[in-house]
Amino acid sequence: MECRVVRYGEKDRVDELHRELVAFDRSLGEPKFPGNPVPSDPRFPFLFYYIEGGEILGTRRAIPDLVCRGSHSFPLAWGFDTVVQPAARGKGIGTKLVAAQVAEFDKRDEICAAAFSAAPMMRIYRKMGFTVLGFVPRHALVRKSVSFLTSKLGSAGLARIASVPVDLALSARLRMRKARNLDGLAVRTVEAGQWQELWQEISEPGDAYRWDDRAAWVAGRIQRGDTCYAVRSSDGNRLIALFVLRDRQGEPGEAHPVTSRMTMMHYKYDGSGEGASALARALASRLYEDRKSVADIITSDPRLQSHLAKAGFARREEGMTFVFRAPPGMALPDAERQSDWKLTHFCSDGFLFP
Repeated sequence: MECRVVRYGEKDRVDELHRELVAFDRSLGEPKFPGNPVPSDPRFPFLFYYIEGGEILGTRRAIPDLVCRGSHSFPLAWGFDTVVQPAARGKGIGTKLVAAQVAEFDKRDEICAAAFSAAPMMRIYRKMGFTVLGFVPRHALVRKSVSFLTSKLGSAGLARIASVPVDLALSARLRMRKARNLDGLAVRTVEAGQWQELWQEISEPGDAYRWDDRAAWVAGRIQRGDTCYAVRSSDGNRLIALFVLRDRQGEPGEAHPVTSRMTMMHYKYDGSGEGASALARALASRLYEDRKSVADIITSDPRLQSHLAKAGFARREEGMTFVFRAPPGMALPDAERQSDWKLTHFCSDGFLFP
């Protein structure tokens, strides 16, 4: 059994250098980050695979990224798409793939990280000594409850009937909390290019590890169809917050997926309670303006979590997993809590770069 690695500089010679891999699945030899704004050196290992007797037993991908804290930046590699062939399961191939990746990125002095991981992978990460921060909560606001009621009642007809009073109650609750009240705020769409210009106008306090110290990093993650917003004071003189919304399908494995979901993928605000409140109210307002069924956001920011709760968002503990492992000799101070990291959908969105 042998672990082989495909490097970025080999992507045009995969047919020659990794024939068994190409015969197994040609698409595996194509890196999933062609539009990644993070520069990639030719030696970056984007695919690991185990082979025995000419048979591919398992594969695991990687993508380069950069995490920043204050004026410091650290190279980071996301590990994802661990696939073990059915006949090879039970042989520890998944663990071996993670171990091979860790060893490689230790040599490169890069942090290994992963997010939205399945339970079997979480067991491997714990065994391999990764720091596991637990589930970063998802906060959701419901406008149309029929999908959720269908999953509970098992009948679409009953769910449609029951959803009418439920939706009215939800709307009344938001009005009582003034969750959609934008008094004092002006929320306007901006182009992705404007995002970069506006980014420097907001001073974001704190020393959390983040992926947004450079506006180009964030702009590179904005996909076609995403909508960018700027939140200003009603007189238009002061920029309070920026955020990105994405229309998304239901979550994997949902029996009755919510097909009309909007997600706040990323945000930046001035660190004040006013800014956090503005973000929560803007998201609630957009849900009703755009007539979606559900608005949600994953965040590790305690201040924003508090204002989302005040605005009527329900907290779901199982939001996003996040694990990381720093190479020997790399000091990552104050990195043991969720609040030490700015964790949003964007932070693990590397493999979705256009």
